[in-house]
Amino acid sequence: MSEIKMPTLILVGERDFVCSVKMANIMHQGIQGSHMAVLPNAGHMVHFEVPQEHARAIHEFVASLG
Repeated sequence: MSEIKMPTLILVGERDFVCSVKMANIMHQGIQGSHMAVLPNAGHMVHFEVPQEHARAIHEFVASLG
């Protein structure tokens, strides 16, 4: 993961048991400059479970890139 140099957003549902918040945080720590968003009330399929929050997180990340 330390070789990733692109802007990276890590999205995870707070109830994701496939890739837990703990695992997502390990990825976040391993990718320098990455951003992480934990989406409440969601499991592994965040884009289906909380589509508006998912889209908002992506929009905010892209906007932060300038």
